[in-house]
Amino acid sequence: QGELHALYHNLGGELFDHRSRIAGIAAAGLSRVGFGTAFTDADGDGWEDLVVLNGHVLRHPNAGTQKQKPILFHNVGDFVSSKMGISDEKKFFREFFKSDPDPKFEGQADGAINPNGLDSYLVAKKWLLDANVKDDNDGIPNNVKGMTHVFFRQGPSKAQLNYAETRSKEGDFDGHLSAWQDGYNEWTEDYGNMIFLGLDDKKYKLECTEDELKELAEENGITVSQQRRLWSANLDMVNYRHWKEYASVERDPASLAAHKVFYAATQAYLEAKGFDKVAPDGSIEISEAQKLLESAMTQWLELSTKYENMYQQDQYIEEALLIVQYWQAVHQQNGKEVPADYPLKSVWDKHPEKHMEMERKFLTDTRLRTF
Repeated sequence: QGELHALYHNLGGELFDHRSRIAGIAAAGLSRVGFGTAFTDADGDGWEDLVVLNGHVLRHPNAGTQKQKPILFHNVGDFVSSKMGISDEKKFFREFFKSDPDPKFEGQADGAINPNGLDSYLVAKKWLLDANVKDDNDGIPNNVKGMTHVFFRQGPSKAQLNYAETRSKEGDFDGHLSAWQDGYNEWTEDYGNMIFLGLDDKKYKLECTEDELKELAEENGITVSQQRRLWSANLDMVNYRHWKEYASVERDPASLAAHKVFYAATQAYLEAKGFDKVAPDGSIEISEAQKLLESAMTQWLELSTKYENMYQQDQYIEEALLIVQYWQAVHQQNGKEVPADYPLKSVWDKHPEKHMEMERKFLTDTRLRTF
């Protein structure tokens, strides 16, 4: 009791990083005797959950207070967002969450699970907002036990960003720009302006101007250089810059246009529109899918000239590689040699370590095609 359950991340080279607070399992050990951590499928969804084991030091105590009961904590916000949104079955989980396949619900959501028929990420956002309100109302700043506070508080804004991102991947582009604008604002204006306590209880905030750095340094009784290091370390820890830059690109109408073209290309491929045709004059008319894929490649390349750090982010690297994967597949099924040069060749050549992963994703995405 009073000790943290231990969870370590293997960094390689016989180095390990303590991750109990980040994973959110530290709190249980503060009030109950802990024996360790384990992975098990606690909710029967086929995905292992991280659990902590509680008990007594003595196997058969002769006397004492009432024994500690086993407790299972269920992170509802994280479950509805992460587990429902990133699993292999996410397409069905998310669809059925809003429109239950049971005929008795007449195409609506199961009211016991999703009474307002909202997107899973927006339901998660509500739970995470409620958690932040409870944190605000306890009268004690930075008093979340068991999870690093700067991670805990990002929940609602991160759910909004995940909502915007997932809708785009699913081809639901209505409200795309406003969803990303909301995510950007919530990440930078709400989450970015919260005050957190870092090492030795020194205050910092993530969205910080030079003048604010100086003010916080003075309040903390440290130099501006020390304040800058504290700030930068926490920016890196929560991946703050990445999500800010990502949302900044996605709220650009040019990004929306590029996503739409690629999505249209994937649908054309799935609908057997990836085959070339022979025109009456004997010339070859390239397929609709190939035309769309080449348009998508050109648009994404042009966008990268506007946002020079774009292809340092995994989301854009993977989308670019997937476009090329589809484009190569179209050439192969038409018996054509893949050209040596094309708009996204530099991105493809730079990331050979991701080629196998993209092939697996391509095969997964196209397993239900109509031919």
